[in-house]
Amino acid sequence: STTDEVDVDVPETPAGTQTRWALEQLAAEDGPTAADAGARFADVFLAQIPADDMAATFDQLRTYGPFEFIGYQGTEVSAQTALRNGSGEPMALEVAVDDAGLITGLFLRQMVEPPDIAAWTDVDAAYAEIPGARVFAADVSDGRCDAVHTFGGSDEPAPLGSTFKLYVLGAVQQAVLDGDVSWDDTVTVTSASRVPT
Repeated sequence: STTDEVDVDVPETPAGTQTRWALEQLAAEDGPTAADAGARFADVFLAQIPADDMAATFDQLRTYGPFEFIGYQGTEVSAQTALRNGSGEPMALEVAVDDAGLITGLFLRQMVEPPDIAAWTDVDAAYAEIPGARVFAADVSDGRCDAVHTFGGSDEPAPLGSTFKLYVLGAVQQAVLDGDVSWDDTVTVTSASRVPT
């Protein structure tokens, strides 16, 4: 396969190196080869998209191009590259790598401009477009939780979603304060420690 050199300002970090490679693949006519993909992607990623299918995956991504590089931001292990697609619309290429520098996440998505929010009515208008969306904003102080604004049947029971993570974090914080665990402890979840659902 041919890989065009992409002249963009991307740092020589593990995430930056893999981002540059992904940008080069998006600019190329074909590829990557299965061998190249196998050397670039972690097993956890290849379990979802095998190395033999990677060229077809990049062919699909190339249909949004050609891409114009706008900017880059990232850390050692994750990066987001701002692009403009062939239609001039903003897109983001997101790359995550593991400790070995292998790609664990690669995602090309359209950028959505956040709505202008100046008042609660603007919040309501933004969430009105999402079926089943609910909003509950509160002032929490001195052990009290006073509702400030609600939208979409916020008084009715609803699934917790990721909110349950706050309860877990609260329990861990209390265990740290009690001296039972430390923030640096590694915890292994076993069948004996699971709560039946």
